[in-house]
Amino acid sequence: MAAVAYPLRPRLSFGRLRFHDRRAALLLVGIVLAYGLIVGKIAGVSLREQSATVFEYEPVALVTMLVVGIPTGIAWWLRPESRFDIKTRIFWLIVSATIAWLLIPFFGTFKQLILPNRGFLWDRTFAHLGRALFGVSPWVITHEVFGSVKGARALDFLYSIWLPLAFTFPQLTAALVPDPRTRFRLIFTWVATWILIATVAAWLLSSAGPVYFNSLIGPDPSYALLQERLSHLARMAASQGEAITTLQYQPILLQVFREHDGLRVAGGISAMPSMHVALATLIGIAGFQRNRAWGFVLSSYAFLIWIGSIFFGWHYFVDGPVAALMILAIWKASAPLACLMYPGRSAMTPLAQGLGASGSTGGIVGDIGVPLAT
Repeated sequence: MAAVAYPLRPRLSFGRLRFHDRRAALLLVGIVLAYGLIVGKIAGVSLREQSATVFEYEPVALVTMLVVGIPTGIAWWLRPESRFDIKTRIFWLIVSATIAWLLIPFFGTFKQLILPNRGFLWDRTFAHLGRALFGVSPWVITHEVFGSVKGARALDFLYSIWLPLAFTFPQLTAALVPDPRTRFRLIFTWVATWILIATVAAWLLSSAGPVYFNSLIGPDPSYALLQERLSHLARMAASQGEAITTLQYQPILLQVFREHDGLRVAGGISAMPSMHVALATLIGIAGFQRNRAWGFVLSSYAFLIWIGSIFFGWHYFVDGPVAALMILAIWKASAPLACLMYPGRSAMTPLAQGLGASGSTGGIVGDIGVPLAT
């Protein structure tokens, strides 16, 4: 294969962005804006109030774009072989940051101003399903395995890195995935997850979760014991000079929910389906687009997030599998849409195709570029 010459300073020209990229970006932004308008209308929030809420998240969008963009730019500078299709990847980095910037506050409006009106209708059913399957509440089994302070802190660490991974997922996809179809499918699935799983399914399957059962649903001895157990672990960790961070947020969310005095940066209670598991599953899907090793590693992470969600009482046993199945369905359904956005046998640029086949990118492309049209 002939050697490819890489310019030291590639010319960046947004004027030559392909029509397919512009069309795909407009579709994604349009979906998010339509979602925001519908949520705002139902919540009775004026466009002015909604705009003010969105701009509160502007620093977060800028920070996440820089957190992903700066290391990517350094990698481009140090590794000439990675400098292909830069204008398109920068374009998608900006688009993905914009999508995240808009979508998160729109979802916050739904979760804090609309969902509480639904009430928590399914907690007793989901609690019964777990006990019917195992004979005891599933949290008991997780505490038998991870019930030490070290086990709890290990799960807490995995939970703590979920937030930055989940919120920067579109930007990471824009920076690291060169195949347009795969990139579009991953970002589209991320957007659809917030709308179809975190919004529509959360409304239909409204539930609070085990840790809030006694506060919001009714007395339950098993979940009262869970709260005592979690408090004990928190005290033991504190006596060792450590903290279990996720447990610190549980009373804060309950207080915000009860006060119900407008939108907060972080607020709202919803268990089914589990967004923690849904987005962790999407991360696993992205890993498989790289290779099987990454796929199995990141899918193991998703599995442990599911275990952690039960261990800490955020979710019932069934919340995780339902979320995983839903996101797999969305990912499958995104294939024909990606083919519509990027028609042709292969949507990759010629340079990306060559690098994907040769593996010369040392992990930036690898076999991410395998067409996923079928």
